[in-house]
Amino acid sequence: MGDLVSNLNTKNRNSILVFIPAIITFCLVLIPTIKYSVPLGGETFYHAALIQFYSENGLSWTNTLLWSGQPIYSPLFDFFILSLSKILSMGSMVILKYLQPLFAFLIVLSFSFTAYKMYNVTTGFLAGIFVMFSALFSKIMFTTPEAMILMIIPVLAYFYVLALENKSLKYALISGMFLGLAFLTQTISAAIIFLMLSIFTLIIFIMKKEANFKAYWILMAVSIVITAIWWLPIFIKGSFTFQIFISPYLSQLIAINKYPEFLGIIPLIFAFIGAFYLTKRNQIKDILILTWLLTVIILSFIQFLTTPLGAVYILALAIFPLMVMAGIGVQCIRIEGDKRPIYVLTLVILLLGAYYGFEAANSVQTELDSQIAVAQWFKNSGDKNLIAISNNSSVNAAIFSISNQSVPYGPQYLKISKNLNIKKYLLGKYNTLDMINDNVGYIVLNKNVITMPYSTVAYENKDFKVFELNKTSI
Repeated sequence: MGDLVSNLNTKNRNSILVFIPAIITFCLVLIPTIKYSVPLGGETFYHAALIQFYSENGLSWTNTLLWSGQPIYSPLFDFFILSLSKILSMGSMVILKYLQPLFAFLIVLSFSFTAYKMYNVTTGFLAGIFVMFSALFSKIMFTTPEAMILMIIPVLAYFYVLALENKSLKYALISGMFLGLAFLTQTISAAIIFLMLSIFTLIIFIMKKEANFKAYWILMAVSIVITAIWWLPIFIKGSFTFQIFISPYLSQLIAINKYPEFLGIIPLIFAFIGAFYLTKRNQIKDILILTWLLTVIILSFIQFLTTPLGAVYILALAIFPLMVMAGIGVQCIRIEGDKRPIYVLTLVILLLGAYYGFEAANSVQTELDSQIAVAQWFKNSGDKNLIAISNNSSVNAAIFSISNQSVPYGPQYLKISKNLNIKKYLLGKYNTLDMINDNVGYIVLNKNVITMPYSTVAYENKDFKVFELNKTSI
């Protein structure tokens, strides 16, 4: 009986420790959530517009109409937000805002819990805390598909390891289900993880001659079946394109000498120690962590090719294995078997992590204050029957998602005029007849533009001017 109570107490203590980094993260992300009236990150406006499109037009495999020729976007995130919006009777922008601390909590918990199950409670605890030292901590404050998939990939990798270690097809099935959901959440990230798992499986076969290829084929088959729910109708309808939409927020480049700063210098130091330990021990899960990190780092060099995908986006996928290695590295620091240095170091890392996390949460900005102000003006003063034109797609997304103003971006525009020559208006080469035929009422340009034909400045801020067109001047 005493042993049972002792085991339960140990289990409860472990559970509390694993949750601590996620709880700290939740509290820290509450700071910008309360501070700002709109969601963080400009990409949320794109998704708010997509969500509105689905809300008004229903399920569509041809939402290239919304994106003016851009490829289809993986839908799971948008459907999830739309479902919450309908169930809670709240706008998608409100949902996106208040999910920020919950998403951040779940990401860090996924990191901590998976590291705990793969190794031990100390590794799980440290993996969660070490996230606060990296640039990823600022990124997980945004409610985006990229944040959502970070919750999924550690879990799917863990179940795949279980499938190989235990030669259990049940775990391979679960891992395949998570991979399928990942493909429906963010296609590029899921493809990178699938490539990593393929390389990992091949390495296991070469090194240990015991790779369970049945598990791999099940992983692939199940993920393909789930992915086909969305992508197969697109193939059948012939609306598939081999180009994948890359938002401006995913295409940021980063110099190689800035990699340590992005990944976190302190975690990197301990990760080198952890890597040495994992290489010596060489278990299946150790090979996964090493393969994962190296594969993603090498793929991050794709930014130097002719692709819009930047290293900042890819490197986010390297954070989990790096933090696991760092957590293991901390535990390697002992003096003649004495574990007390580990406990002292863990406490210092906790305090430093909380400090870095607070600094990141307190300094994060909406990035788009001027664009939000423009959108708020349209919400309060814009004529919703007229089209507003801008040379900035992010401004269009903000206007459309916040004010529901007609822009050359969403379904309202499509109902009004499908052949609008936007360039003509941006260059000021329009006349009053064009304005009437196209139903254009506003042009939003950078503040340095002084005048536009047949217009007056209706609103301006530090970055933009809203020109209201005057159709009565015929």
